[in-house]
Amino acid sequence: MSAFDSLNRDLEDLIEYLKGVRKALIVFSDDGDGVSSAYLLTKVLDELNIDYRLMSLDKAFPEAIKEIFKTYFDCYFFLDIGGAFYHFIPRESYNNVIVIDHHTLDVEFPGAIKYINPFKYGFPDEESPVSSVITYFLLKKVTREAPKDAWAALIGFGESPYNLKGINWRVAYEGIIFGNVKRSGKSLSIYLKGLKREFRSLYRDITLVSSAGYFEDLPLEVIAMFRFGELDIKEYVNRFREIRLNAYSEMTRLLEEGMFVKEYIQWFEDYKGLFYDMGTRVFDSYVSYVSHQARLYDKNRYIIGISSRKPYIPGLGSLRSKWLNIAVRVSKKLEFRILNGYSQPVSALIEAASYSVGGIGYGYQTNGSCIIPYDSKEEFLNIFNELAGG
Repeated sequence: MSAFDSLNRDLEDLIEYLKGVRKALIVFSDDGDGVSSAYLLTKVLDELNIDYRLMSLDKAFPEAIKEIFKTYFDCYFFLDIGGAFYHFIPRESYNNVIVIDHHTLDVEFPGAIKYINPFKYGFPDEESPVSSVITYFLLKKVTREAPKDAWAALIGFGESPYNLKGINWRVAYEGIIFGNVKRSGKSLSIYLKGLKREFRSLYRDITLVSSAGYFEDLPLEVIAMFRFGELDIKEYVNRFREIRLNAYSEMTRLLEEGMFVKEYIQWFEDYKGLFYDMGTRVFDSYVSYVSHQARLYDKNRYIIGISSRKPYIPGLGSLRSKWLNIAVRVSKKLEFRILNGYSQPVSALIEAASYSVGGIGYGYQTNGSCIIPYDSKEEFLNIFNELAGG
């Protein structure tokens, strides 16, 4: 059985399960893929006459997961949410949890949880679908009109570093045939009510607005725009670009003074709260920026950025506890060592270190992130450093 056949079988089983659902919670990430996935899932649930509520989660962490399961729904969708967060889901709720994700994971979800991930089916990396592409094929199970929404899945694919191939290209092709996706030079553009944008560029802007405006509930507002077929985000984009630029500039000025160092790691903290009013993804992107500024770090050590996370979740409300956001990146030299088996992959290190201190982490071989309890920073750093030396 091919990877797509295996995925298709699980999607068919999921549709059968949903026929018995009356009310669902959609929890989605705050980037272009998460927002697009959530929009497409609302269309699926509309077709099945299922009521739903939307909630955006920048990253999974224990308090958030526990609070989510204090709400009452027939089922809980987690879209584009990485990490082994099932540890904090009540076991009696496992059968009512659906996870659609595409991040690598070094542990397996319990079999009772409906877990859909391209790595589970054996898709080659260059053909692996993102969460919104998977959700698009779920939509195709319930309506023949799905191709009119192929543009949304294409936006989500904007985060992939690969060219459109396999089922990802099929989504783009169906959008082209419908008419709201068109060839534009060597790329593809999306046409919506006067909007004409290259899809990767549009992905970046949607991610900026949704993540920088996370604590202003903008992930929810962007989905509302999707449902009206309008993406009037230009003013938001201009505003948040300026805010982000100012935060980048000031943080870089502070970093010129150097980082804290242990044997295998180096780290810095946003102690001025420059990124506090923006979603954690913006700070994570800044740590990626730092990894390309060789003058700022030691190329032999893992780069760790630390910031405080505001205790609020769009669609859920305020939280009681304080948490830290952690982002890990590496130099080109350390990336080579990791990919060739000489150094530990970031995903394994961050998952283990965060879990050890009561947090949740996830990532890829050369980058990752996590949320940990506010007072566990030193313990996390010590564990990460020890594991990195192993």
